[in-house]
Amino acid sequence: MNFRKETPYLDLFQIIGLKLKKRADESIKELGLNAQQGKVIDYIYENQNSHIIQMDLADRFHLRRASITSMLQALEQKGLIERKIPANNER
Repeated sequence: MNFRKETPYLDLFQIIGLKLKKRADESIKELGLNAQQGKVIDYIYENQNSHIIQMDLADRFHLRRASITSMLQALEQKGLIERKIPANNER
């Protein structure tokens, strides 16, 4: 049973979406990044005044904290982000 109503535009929307994703992936690849890293950088940029912590990123992107840590370390080594430890952090 097919619950999705077929429209003459459905295939066109899917093709456009795939082409946009491919173009975005190619652009981000030129920077030496993968799509996930690009999304994380965008999220950090858009929320830079919100005091984001690594746990926020892990929750937002449904990744393990260790994966976020590795990704942030790689982005920091490339000079794309700067991680700061808040003054009130007791670690």
